[in-house]
Amino acid sequence: MEFYIDLLRVRGKSRLIFAFGIITIVFAFSIIGVRIYENQSLRLFDWLYSSVFLINGFIIIIQSLGYSPERIFGKAYIKIDNDAVTFKTTAFKKERKISWDDINRIIYKPNNFIFSGPGDELYELNLSNLAYKQVMEIKEFIRSMAEKRGLNIK
Repeated sequence: MEFYIDLLRVRGKSRLIFAFGIITIVFAFSIIGVRIYENQSLRLFDWLYSSVFLINGFIIIIQSLGYSPERIFGKAYIKIDNDAVTFKTTAFKKERKISWDDINRIIYKPNNFIFSGPGDELYELNLSNLAYKQVMEIKEFIRSMAEKRGLNIK
């Protein structure tokens, strides 16, 4: 039995956000265009300001197409199976894995699981960024796996 949630799942497409991304890119080019049209010198600040808006516009367009820009840097997921609880809550954090055999106790606080491992090492699974339905699915699955292993959730 396995439970897996991709935390960087594909989102729905949005034309409004796509249009906002295009407007942001046009604004980035217009900053440079206005300076050239008015025969003013282009300063370093103009280039930096325009490049920030240009990059932001591309990121907004990527999001509007349903993709997570965070996926470029790695994965984020929660995987629970018969052997272990494995989670990586953001693309920038390292993966945490604890075997069911090593779990001494499980503490549940609202939107937060704390697994006590060997030598009282604590593994904290924060669920505050997830939808209520996903939190309830994870909570139920961990509860069923803990019952099979004879662990109490406090």
